[in-house]
Formats: sequence, C-alpha cells, structure tokens
Amino acid sequence: MKITKGTKIGVTSMDDTKIWSNGLYQNAYHLANILSAAGYDCDMITESKEISENKFLEKEIVLLTDDNLGDYDIIFEVVHTLRDSTVPKFKAKGGIVAGIQYGNEFMIDVMADSIYRPEKPPRVNKQDRDAVLMSPHFDFSQQAISIMYDLDVKVCPYIWSPKFLVMHEKEEELRFDPEKEMKSIAVMESNLYFVKTCHIPMLAIEHVYRENPELFEYAYIVGSKILEPSKGFIRFANLLNVKKDKKMFFEPRYRFPFLIKRGYSDVIVSHQHYNALNYLQLEAMYLGKPFVHNSHYFKDNGYYYHDFNAKDAAAQIKNAFENHKNVFEEKMEKDREKVYEYHPDNPKNIEGYAELVEWLLEKRAKENKKSKLFIQGKQKGSAKAKKPRRKLL
Repeated sequence: MKITKGTKIGVTSMDDTKIWSNGLYQNAYHLANILSAAGYDCDMITESKEISENKFLEKEIVLLTDDNLGDYDIIFEVVHTLRDSTVPKFKAKGGIVAGIQYGNEFMIDVMADSIYRPEKPPRVNKQDRDAVLMSPHFDFSQQAISIMYDLDVKVCPYIWSPKFLVMHEKEEELRFDPEKEMKSIAVMESNLYFVKTCHIPMLAIEHVYRENPELFEYAYIVGSKILEPSKGFIRFANLLNVKKDKKMFFEPRYRFPFLIKRGYSDVIVSHQHYNALNYLQLEAMYLGKPFVHNSHYFKDNGYYYHDFNAKDAAAQIKNAFENHKNVFEEKMEKDREKVYEYHPDNPKNIEGYAELVEWLLEKRAKENKKSKLFIQGKQKGSAKAKKPRRKLL
C-alpha cells in the first residue's frame, strides 16, 4: 500500500535485559521492525537515560528529550507511557500519541485492580492521546475503552516470532521428540490475574489421574508459587488426589525452553479467560509440542477444549498422550502455517500496521483542517462584527 514517506515513528521500549519477564518487550521490538519494513523511519525510544544506555539486540534505544521530541510524527506507547509533561509538548509540535494495548487492560487494570488492588496507582488517563490500538483478542472491550477514554479505538494485528524462543537454544533440542517417553504434564499460567490461571488445568489433570493414573508420572504447576500464601488455593489443591499422592508439584515461573530441556513439559495444559492469544500457545505449536488449550483462535490446532470444560480438557490430555507421537508431523506442519499468520514478516501484518499509521496521519490532517476552518470562521465573524453599519437616510 502507499505510505506517507518521511514519517518518523517512535515506539516506547525496554532494553533486552528482561526479554522474558514481559511479552511487551518483544512486542515493541517486533513492532519497530514491522514499521521499518513498511517503509517508515522508526526508532525504539525511552525517556529513561538508564535504558537508553543499553540496546535491544541490534537496535539502539533513543533517549527522548525536548531537543529531539519534534523529530517524531507519531509515538506508540507500548512498554511504557510518556511522562505527563511530555504529551502536551509533543502534541503542541503536531505529534500524534497512540497507546497500544497488547495487554488485557480492561479486565486487569480497570476491573480487577479496582476490586482486588485498590491501593495500586491508577492507569495513565489516555484522554489526552489521539487513539488507542488493541490486540484482536481484546476486541470485546473495544467499545468500553472507547467510551472510557473518549477516543477512537482500532484493532491491530497480533504479532509473534520464534526469534526469542530459539535465540539461545538449538531448535532441534526444543522440538517435540517422538522417540522420547512422554511422562510429564506442565501447566504454565502466570496466576497473576484471573485471565490466566492454573485451576481448570489442575482439575483436568485430577480427572485424568482418577481415570488413568498410569498415564503420566508428574504434573508441574509452574507459576503457582505466587499462590502459596492463599489459604483458598491450598484448600483447593488439597482436594485433589493427584496432589495427595505427590504426583503434582508447585513451582515458580520458568522460561519455556528451561522446562522443555529438563523434561518437565511433555504435554502442556493451558487455560485462559478473555485472553485467547498468548505466546505460550504459539511457542508450543511452533515446536510441535502437544498443547491442550481453550483458545477459540486455535480450535483446529493443538488439543482444543471449550471454555471451562475440565472433563473435556482431561479427554484431550489423554488424547495427546496416546496419539500425539503418531500425528505430530502433520500437526506441526498445520500449526506452523497458523503461527505464520502472526509473524512480523507476514505481509498482511506489515500492511495492517501501515494502514493504522496512515489512518492516524489522515485523522490528524482532518482535525487540523477542521480546526483551521473553525479559526477562520471565528476571524471572519469577528471582522463582520467590527464592520461599521451604513447610515440610514
């Protein structure tokens, strides 16, 4: 598509010292590459001097200052928002500020935090921004966010690449091995909010254990250490025979490659609620790993169960253990085709972001024209008011 040449864009970013701590950091890197591939002049930027002294892989991170603020036409807030004092300065120079929601802002920051974490500082008010972009799996909140911030909200492409997954590991060492005995289950939800928790997977594992106790040896509930202080969670876990029989273990968060190489994740079981696109799904699909999930985006991939149906999830766990070795090549080929839909190099994603950039530029041009006409109208009205009246004879 035709783009506005010479458009300079900044993407707020983090350095590469914490690549695995938050998916937003990878998002910012991929977005900068996509915008560059589309033909725009794009920088990863920050207002932190400390961050700017590092890089994100091969990319410099530009320190945003009053001196270079006017160089940018658009700033996308991805990893962090701009300082309160920066936004009016940038907009006064004709700049466009758009927030990008790669995280589940409405369910987490608006609903959950207001109820469960009332002491947490409120999110930045985006009403002084120009627009909000959001990942497609959050489009259920599109109208709500639009009303809340009184802004136009558009859906942007979801992006993921295996680059970071295999950056420090040999891909063949991570890929599913049909010669290896399958004996473990891993649940890898963050358990930070109710949108991604281990409860349904634990119940599914319990049901499998009751019906087929010999099917697996161990189940690792990764990321559950954070729940140890919860008496409610302990009471819930103590209901399960698989836990009583010391077949289920509760672990802190680990990187996916770490778990694979240690044999802790022969079958992966996931559950999400209003958070249907996640890196874990795409990582598992890319590597040909048996992945039991409830994401409607991947109904034809992995081992799908609907919603909160724990018994259906259990049936899919059994299916994965018994049949995946026979079908993994066919499944992996199909899964990788699906994964490419979200790849930063996919022309559809590059064009999708280019269309959003051009929409923002056109939106600003229309607003400027409307503002100019309004000012001209006021000036004409003022001139007419000062014109002396003709005397009547």
